[in-house]
This record gives sequence, C-alpha cells and structure tokens, in this order.
Amino acid sequence: MENQKIKELVSKIREELKEPTENINQYLTEIETLTTEESEAEKKLFEELGISADLAKKKVVLEVQRLAKLKNLNAHFTNDKDKIPSKIENNTITLFLNQTDNSGDFNPNLVLWNFTEELTHFETNSSEKVLVWWKELIQEQIWVKDNLSSEYQKEYSRLLQPSTFPNDKLNINTILVVNDLEGKEENVNSDFSVNSQIVDKAWEIVKKKAQELEIRAIIHYNQPNYTIMINYASDDPNIKELEKLMTETPLKLENEELKKEKEQLPTPENFEKLSKQKTQLENYLQDLTDEEKFKEIKEKVEKND
Repeated sequence: MENQKIKELVSKIREELKEPTENINQYLTEIETLTTEESEAEKKLFEELGISADLAKKKVVLEVQRLAKLKNLNAHFTNDKDKIPSKIENNTITLFLNQTDNSGDFNPNLVLWNFTEELTHFETNSSEKVLVWWKELIQEQIWVKDNLSSEYQKEYSRLLQPSTFPNDKLNINTILVVNDLEGKEENVNSDFSVNSQIVDKAWEIVKKKAQELEIRAIIHYNQPNYTIMINYASDDPNIKELEKLMTETPLKLENEELKKEKEQLPTPENFEKLSKQKTQLENYLQDLTDEEKFKEIKEKVEKND
C-alpha cells in the first residue's frame, strides 16, 4: 500500500512539472522502479522475452499491455519477426519488441508507433479503402497520445508533428500521408520544400485542403528540409485551386516568417544603445582582469557572435 502511494505521488509530480528535466525524470523513474513489485505472471513474461534486467523494455511492454486492455485487446510480444502473424487473431496484437533506432539503441517510440499501426489495422478491415486506414491512423495516434502515461507522452507527441518527428533516430522518411486513395487516377504531382520553422503550418494548410477535396497529400523528410506533395488527376475540377495552394502556401508562410524575424531585429536606436552597453561591459571586464585574460575572454565571445 505504501508503494502505491509513492507511485501516485510520483505520477502527480510528473503532471505538475509538465516537462521535467532529464535528471529529474531519471530520479522519478528510479523511485518508480524501486516501488514496483512485479507479479509472477510479469516475471514469467519478462523471462520468456529475455528482458528481466532490461527496465526500458519491461516498462514499454507493460504500457502497451495497459493500452491494449483499454481497447479490449491483448498485446503479445516476440523477439522473432518470423513469429508475427500476418493478421490479428483472437483480439491479439503481436508486436516485435527489439526495435532499434539508427544508433542501434532500443527505442520505445518505435514499439508505440508499431502498436498504433496495429490498432489501425484492427479498427479497419482489409476490404476498406486505404483512405479509411489513414484517417483511422490519425485518430489512433491521438487516442494513444491522450491515453499514454505521462512518462511517454512528450516523446510520443513528437511523432505527431513534422518539425519534431525524430528523423535523425528513426529510419522513417515518409512522415504522414493523407487520403492514399486506391484505384483513383492521380497523374499530376505538385510539391514544394519548406524548412522546420514553417513546416507544421504548411502541412496543416495542405492537409486540411487535401481532406476537403479528397486528394492525396504526403510529407517527406529530405534533410534538412521537408517536401510536401499532393497528387491529383489532370481533369480534377479543383485544379486551379490546387495550383494556387501549392504556389501561395510556402510564399505566404516564408513572408510571415521573414516579417517576424525583421520585427525582432533591433531598431537603429536600440542597436546604438546595445553597442554602448557592450563597450561599457568590455571596459568593466578589462578593469577586473589582466590583459591576457581579457584578450582570451574577448576572443571566445567574438567567436560565438
């Protein structure tokens, strides 16, 4: 009972802090570990998976099982990809556990992403168009994010925005697709490239229009920028609107970004004031240090300018 109270307190601390630092997060995780008692069934499962000493894997297994239970499903794990069935059977989702990122490290987000995809397969059926699958995937992503424990929410949320999607870690270049329509002629491709500052706004604009007009929209990551593409038929009745969308969206957002940057630049008066303050600080520092030390500090500062 005492352990349960401690775990509840840790959970409340996480919620209050919203975004705890990495060190605090580690301390909270250690407290949770020390106060968590594994059931005999859990111990047996961890032994079968060979993860008895692997805290990260044990935690994500329990988290996915908890989420699956909310959906009235079972979650089964394996370290053998060949043992994953081609379709969901007996309300059981089977996931490959040992998923690693580009650095070769185990990545819980990959397991959670895989779980979201499997949820989508379960909620839709093979006879439905791919369009339905992608719509359901977006809904399942939101459901998973909202129901994840606070420890996983922040990292998982990064998967839902193009600008924060961890492309450097995960080998996934096609981030999102909207309206992947089967059997519909799409012989025109139109795309534009944007940077990380405006990609989220650009994707929201294009995604909304794609959903409204039922055309396909895709976003790819091409380091260091992002490519947003739409596909449509050459006889699409909305072709003029689509051409305008793809031409004006990046220009409008880039102009807004430039305007914002310009507003942040100092006025001539402020620049003169800042220059005087810098000179005063340099003089003050020079009085407090010897010539050699002052020169060393000034070189470091100028290198960072």
